[in-house]
Amino acid sequence: MNCPHCNNPIDEHEATRCLDTWVADVVMGYTTSPGLLWTSRKSDHRVPKYSTEIEEAWEVANALVGMNWKVFIGIDMKDGNYCRLEWHDPFDPKWNQFMARGTNAPLAICRAALKAKSK
Repeated sequence: MNCPHCNNPIDEHEATRCLDTWVADVVMGYTTSPGLLWTSRKSDHRVPKYSTEIEEAWEVANALVGMNWKVFIGIDMKDGNYCRLEWHDPFDPKWNQFMARGTNAPLAICRAALKAKSK
């Protein structure tokens, strides 16, 4: 799947505000508008820096856990940061699994989350 804003594939997308907006829309369920805002019923908010700030990337990981995904985050000495997501449908014997790598942990989390939610 490619980014609806810049057309970059998930695994090639850099840690940018474009990626943050994509994550806000697809993974977090926000409705974003130009200017990097998302709108709630009460007010407008800035889109968090999910792809560069670990505190904000944890919001994405926690949202996935709340959707019954198992989240594994780590560092491989050869290939760097990774995030693996697993989910099992009780009505289907196979596991759904998505993996992504990144130059930092937040980027890997965002890429894996987009893969999982874009399936």
